[in-house]
Amino acid sequence: MSEINEEKNINGFEKKASFLKKIKYALLVFLVFVILFFLVGYREDITIENIRYLLKYVDISGSAIGSDDVQTIHFDTMSHTVTDIFRSELVVLSKNELKTFDLSAKEGVSDTHSLANPTLSMGKKAFAVYDLGDKYYALYNSFSKIYEETTDYPVWEIVFSDSGDYCIITSEDGYRSVLRVYNSDFENKMNWYTTDKYVVCADVLGKRDTYVVAGCVENNESGDFLTSVVILRDGSDKIEAKAEFSGELILDVAFFDNGNICALTDRAMRTLDLSGKVLSTVSF
Repeated sequence: MSEINEEKNINGFEKKASFLKKIKYALLVFLVFVILFFLVGYREDITIENIRYLLKYVDISGSAIGSDDVQTIHFDTMSHTVTDIFRSELVVLSKNELKTFDLSAKEGVSDTHSLANPTLSMGKKAFAVYDLGDKYYALYNSFSKIYEETTDYPVWEIVFSDSGDYCIITSEDGYRSVLRVYNSDFENKMNWYTTDKYVVCADVLGKRDTYVVAGCVENNESGDFLTSVVILRDGSDKIEAKAEFSGELILDVAFFDNGNICALTDRAMRTLDLSGKVLSTVSF
């Protein structure tokens, strides 16, 4: 009798083991299909940089949650130092050097510079280091410098789109302001020149079509400020749309995710669409 029971137990274990083995192989096949689906469907977004960025925060040190350890970052505050946040990392730029630090105060990117007026501009895929009013700028990601250039024109501001396009506000002889737009491969794709307006601020929307919004100011016939919100489109050097506000000074412009525009002046905050139509106004 005991032998029969033992045989039944063995058969039962074998059936369970066989069932678990089938589940394991089924899950493995499912996992392979999921990986293939994401590799095919999102191949443009899966890059070596993304994988490196993911592995960057894999911590095998076994640090305890709730630890009282405090990490201190030291930098020279007497050397016109500017700081900002890029992908949860602290970026510290002085006249002589650039450093980034992760959440555990571990140093990442380190580079040397000679900048009279060090300035930072943050994007989602990269950030810019430049000497305000000078002709040099450099782009970095979380690991290294990815591009640098000494231009023929002064750099007054750099703004990024979420897709990696960027716009440089500059000026040239014969023009009050110039906008130069580059794609994520650092190729110049669009330029806009104005002889009567000063570009104070700008933003880039880089989706299927690239749009640029520029906040401009000039003097009207009465000598008062005239603010223009100028909308430009990739493939044309002419103004796509424009909205004007007399007696106001533009402070900032920015694209919303849905493509609408926020324009902030010293008297109001407005929402506009890509045709320049004012959708809402908050006055103050």
